[in-house]
Amino acid sequence: MASELKRHAVRIAANYIRLVLGFVIGIAMVPILLRAAGEDGFGVIGLLGSATGILFIIREVVNNALTREVGAAYHEGAESFREHYASAIVLSAVVAGVTFVLYLGLIFVLPLLNIPDALMNAARWMIVIQSFEVLFRITTAAPINLLLVQERFVAHNVVHFMRKFAEISTGIAVLLAYQSMSASAVLILYAIVASSLNILLQILAVGWLIHVDRSALPRLRFANRTATARIVRTAKWNVAVACATTLHLRIDVVIMNLLFGIVGTSVMVIGIRLTGYMRQLVFGMTDGLDAVAVRMHHKGGAEAIRPLIRYTTRIHALVVVPAALFLIFFADPIIRVWITRALDDPDAFVRDTTLVIQALAIGFASRAISDSWMHIMYGAGHVRRYAPLIAIGAVLNPILGLVFYYVLPQSIAIASIAAGTSTVFFFIHFIGLPVVLRRTLGVPIRDAYAPLIRPTLMALIALPVALVFRYKVQDWTLLWLIATMAAFGLVYAGLCLSFAMDRAERAMFIGILRRRLPPALGGTRIVSGMSGANGAGDP
Repeated sequence: MASELKRHAVRIAANYIRLVLGFVIGIAMVPILLRAAGEDGFGVIGLLGSATGILFIIREVVNNALTREVGAAYHEGAESFREHYASAIVLSAVVAGVTFVLYLGLIFVLPLLNIPDALMNAARWMIVIQSFEVLFRITTAAPINLLLVQERFVAHNVVHFMRKFAEISTGIAVLLAYQSMSASAVLILYAIVASSLNILLQILAVGWLIHVDRSALPRLRFANRTATARIVRTAKWNVAVACATTLHLRIDVVIMNLLFGIVGTSVMVIGIRLTGYMRQLVFGMTDGLDAVAVRMHHKGGAEAIRPLIRYTTRIHALVVVPAALFLIFFADPIIRVWITRALDDPDAFVRDTTLVIQALAIGFASRAISDSWMHIMYGAGHVRRYAPLIAIGAVLNPILGLVFYYVLPQSIAIASIAAGTSTVFFFIHFIGLPVVLRRTLGVPIRDAYAPLIRPTLMALIALPVALVFRYKVQDWTLLWLIATMAAFGLVYAGLCLSFAMDRAERAMFIGILRRRLPPALGGTRIVSGMSGANGAGDP
């Protein structure tokens, strides 16, 4: 048990270091792109990311199928691993070629979208440039996913962080050049720099992995039809899941473009990005969880996984619930502090974006909490059991959004598509998935929800502390936001430490904290060189 907890600690710590750095970079990129490309240019970047979403879904399907099936083969033995790994490389290359052609075909779809004429040529070039990046990343998907299969979470997170570094490098490049360039030229420069850096990063990552682990070297002679068919079977079911979880939001952006134009697109992109950071708060705990579930299910079956479900659900709730409440009540000041300096008409933009964020918050919280359930069931081999439910959500999502668009008053219609998505996430992911958990892994529905009760109560009790700031502060600045979050966070953390943790967890948390505090602050940290004969300090 101790070794398993240590594995989880390493995985989660590595994930969060990457996510914190990525969060900072992502926050910085929005005002940079708004300033460099303008609201229309930013909208085009977000719209193309959504319009090409079906092709990114293909990449996601390949990644997930490889993690599941190559991971299972890895734990079955060397011969099975060689066959499945080689088959995965061949399959990835075939899929990459098909995807490349489909990606280029999207050039003919652009006239159907609401894109300003001045930016249409740039949009075409962006698709051409990005198609080569997609081709290369899908082709090399197997070696990169091998990092997850082998539970090399630190290395896996370094690769992801370097992608974020490439993103901020791209932002700096366009920020330095935009004053002497048109918006169209800025978009093309953005695509060239971003795709080139990502391709270079992929080459370096694969080269490093092959250097340190010769088993990652492609040996295509071991590929066979049986292993390929096994990967394809998993991929077919994973298409439904990937479409529902990824296409939801990409379709939303396209619909917003058709209903509200390019500015509505920007509103939705920023709303999704900000609420998406709430999901990223728990992504550090779910990323790699499917690979862990593969190993645990292979060794101990469903019985070994059930405690993991209860633990991850509670940890997710401790983070997601207060974040969702804070977003609902503080979306307006967050947006004003974040991006208003880069906007031409900040008041209208902030109002619309706030409505979208508030509509998305509950749905994103529901999805964030349920992410661990899907990762664990996927790793345990039950994708076929929950995929139909998720597919139903994919079908209902645009339908509900359009219903809300025609039913809601015009003053809040901007939030209609977001409200449809949030409704689907709540009922499909948060209400429906526990039923599947009970059927597949024998987890009672009450055990899925019970870990949520105390964190929710603690967050509601602490919320008035933040609301005092909300209704007293008139001129919001970054310092006021930090002070509000600190006050709310400290009260909430104190309540959770006292009432949401059991005695053993509380003792472990306090022990870790004391070991990392200097003696002057009541800690027990030992100064290096004074810890004993072997000179080993506290880790």
